[in-house]
Amino acid sequence: RLDPADWVTLVLGNLINTDGHRLPLPLYNPERTVAAEPEAGVQILLKRPWLLADVWVDWQQFIWNNSPRRERFIAGVSAEASVKTGDWRLYAPMYLLAQHLGGEDRSDTTHSVQTYYNAAAGLGVSRQLGTVKLRADCSAMFFYRDGDKEGSLNYVNADGWVYLSGPPLNFKRGWGVYPRLTAEWGNLWAEATFWSGEKFIPLLGCYHYSNVSVNTSDMTHDRIRVAALRMQWTPDKMRYCTMHIYGAYYHYFPFTADRTSYSKVEGKAADIFSVGVTVEFNFAVPLLQ
Repeated sequence: RLDPADWVTLVLGNLINTDGHRLPLPLYNPERTVAAEPEAGVQILLKRPWLLADVWVDWQQFIWNNSPRRERFIAGVSAEASVKTGDWRLYAPMYLLAQHLGGEDRSDTTHSVQTYYNAAAGLGVSRQLGTVKLRADCSAMFFYRDGDKEGSLNYVNADGWVYLSGPPLNFKRGWGVYPRLTAEWGNLWAEATFWSGEKFIPLLGCYHYSNVSVNTSDMTHDRIRVAALRMQWTPDKMRYCTMHIYGAYYHYFPFTADRTSYSKVEGKAADIFSVGVTVEFNFAVPLLQ
């Protein structure tokens, strides 16, 4: 990590990602910070009064000459411009994720070289009311992949278990709308959101917002509508670690879906919740003073 100025940070190696790159939930699942492989690559962080930006490349899997494995990396941009006017602050967030899957002389040739994209742009406004900060946002989000045109659903039967083969290949492009309201009061943070999307595939995001079912392996949803409420309390920070106590509640609205060998699926409403505690250790050793 190198800080050539007080507003810019350069990182080579393990990336800094304590806040999910400031991405909204459909674009980044916060559980990745404790369940996924650590991110490693190159990163640039910018912090100005009018701009916050995070630009990175997470090189997940290299290939070498005649490698049988697939090359895989994710590049991202998370940027938010803002301006203060009176008691209000206006925001213009923009997000872009690109996942490249490629390689040479691969033993698995069932999928061609592909690049997938998630993108989003929106507007937001916030205001400080005493000790409470309120913010409202609305973003339009998109999924896109290059390569072959959108095809029919392709299912594979493996020892009696039918599953969807390469779900993203069945969708060429998709969209979603994501309004949210957040509140901060001291160490307490809360967020209420709504989602409506079609043919959307989150590359790093929470799969509550995917139109490919992860509950039933051979089913795709026509439209997903989800309301969510999340809360988090962060006790006063200790010197070398930070604790978060959180809870989340998700409500699925009734849906229709397609499934192999079934007529049109009529899904009922459902509720999901989770609670947990995380502890982050923040050790750092200065090399130059």
